[in-house]
Amino acid sequence: MAITGPVPSENARRRNADTFEAPPVVGQPAPELTGDQLTRLRPASRDWWAALRAGPAAHTYASTDWEVAKAALVCHDMRERAKADAALWVKLDARMERYESRLSFTHVDRLKGRVGASAGPRPEVPTEAPRGADMDAELYRLLSGG
Repeated sequence: MAITGPVPSENARRRNADTFEAPPVVGQPAPELTGDQLTRLRPASRDWWAALRAGPAAHTYASTDWEVAKAALVCHDMRERAKADAALWVKLDARMERYESRLSFTHVDRLKGRVGASAGPRPEVPTEAPRGADMDAELYRLLSGG
């Protein structure tokens, strides 16, 4: 096994102070699509646009992000129309995955980008187990026949 450098110190710490402060994120409101633009879209594409506009990362989008989102909307609509052509659909689907990743569309993408989303107060977690929580013993009893 090759050693590529010195053994890390047990008291490792950063010696350089952070020299920047992250500016507050000020997003732009989502652009409205006109009636003509909406009527040309497939229903699945309209639903995708509505989900993107209502998503937890949408409040952080700048105007350039919304332009990328519009390009993604066109790509999504083309993908919906290309379901008969499998090769084209696969290419468009790969493109959509990249667009959605850039726009922090999924929870995993937001975790990777460290985008915080505050969706309101957290739900209360029950402190005691609900009735019938010991399902393993009951399942074992049912499966073993006794």
